[in-house]
Amino acid sequence: MGWTDWRKIAEGSDRRAAAAAGHDGAATYELGLRRSTGGDMTIVYVGETQNERAQIVEYVRGTTPLEPQIADALQRGFVLYYRATTQPTVEAAQAFRESLLIKYGYSWNKLAQ
Repeated sequence: MGWTDWRKIAEGSDRRAAAAAGHDGAATYELGLRRSTGGDMTIVYVGETQNERAQIVEYVRGTTPLEPQIADALQRGFVLYYRATTQPTVEAAQAFRESLLIKYGYSWNKLAQ
């Protein structure tokens, strides 16, 4: 169960419903930002979900609690990317998320605390 490739889900006002391909099951996922001109990916958030496909659709629609951070980043010229790793259960997805939170500093997770 490795990570998917990074998938672009938002750039400027373009929200990509086509990027909503995903797994109909539990997953741990990360959100990353990169300038539209290129450069390194900055991973800003880690989450878990019981349905990866539905979660991507939420980000594409702009209906998550992270929308203020996403809108600000897009306005400043960043592109939003998503990647995930499938998990056998929601509990496994939560446990993996917690292990990543301990290991890495995700700036948007810190804002939510």
